[in-house]
Amino acid sequence: ITADEQLAKRIGVYQRDISNYEAKPETVSVEMLIKLCAALDLKLTIDNQPNKEVSATLARLARKPLRF
Repeated sequence: ITADEQLAKRIGVYQRDISNYEAKPETVSVEMLIKLCAALDLKLTIDNQPNKEVSATLARLARKPLRF
């Protein structure tokens, strides 16, 4: 069983959904992002940026991070 399959099983989606999230991260809902972070033991930090820049930092705690 692949890491993507394990992750999909933990959060209740299909493996193809995980592949789609990796290929098109802009399609991931906030709810799904929170589930993904929880399943991967990731801390999601969103910070207010002064110049209207958007920044999201994922602190890696798991073996296989997702790229967003």
